[in-house]
Amino acid sequence: MKKYSVSILTPPEAVYALETDQDISLLELMHQHQLPVRKACRNGACGICRCQLVAGEITYKQRQPFALWQEDIARGIILPCIAFAQTDVIVSDVPLQLPKK
Repeated sequence: MKKYSVSILTPPEAVYALETDQDISLLELMHQHQLPVRKACRNGACGICRCQLVAGEITYKQRQPFALWQEDIARGIILPCIAFAQTDVIVSDVPLQLPKK
């Protein structure tokens, strides 16, 4: 099975370099590596996990990103809960759920 590099850019200037195959969503991959990404529906309906695709290509397979407008999609906004890497990808603006102070 083909493996892809997934780079996650989070503030302030942290970079997480992960590896995945086509069978795991980007959100699931981030959670496997203990990245506290905000989530709710896990099916593309709420948009809480939305982030920016900086480079690369993803697929939603047979799912639909209902939480995104066409303008969002044109700007490269993706829903990692239903997104699967098709190439090496870089994503940014990942909504992390930081511990409360």
